Amino acid sequence: MGRKERRGRFSGVKSRDVETACHAFLSRLSSFPQLIRKAEADLDAVTDACLPYLSCRQPIRLQEACLSVFRHLIQVDPDSFWFTLNELHCPSSYTPPHPDLLPIKLSGMDRPRDEYSDNVLKLLREEYGSDAATVDQRIS
Repeated sequence: MGRKERRGRFSGVKSRDVETACHAFLSRLSSFPQLIRKAEADLDAVTDACLPYLSCRQPIRLQEACLSVFRHLIQVDPDSFWFTLNELHCPSSYTPPHPDLLPIKLSGMDRPRDEYSDNVLKLLREEYGSDAATVDQRIS
């Protein structure tokens, strides 16, 4: 195979052009972690702003709007929001699949029913298929 045959489709591309393209690609790629951190910070800010409206003590329309926002956020990052909701109110215990794993402890476990429980349970059931139910308790 001659030199001209090996060069194939890149025969007209100068090495300087390839090097420039690689540097541009790497510079954009290196900004991804910053973009991800910014997006996470934005999600955290939206979550923090919406959490108070999950309370059953808020007007129904605000609760519905908050539930709608959470439904959209769950589509963006389901794991993070599963964790966030279970930190507020965790309706069941989770047993690790192997005895060598430590038990799972979420701050929402063993917490009595409160003003957030109903809306948290609604989201967990709708979005994650959770079958858990809260024992009838007075809201504290």
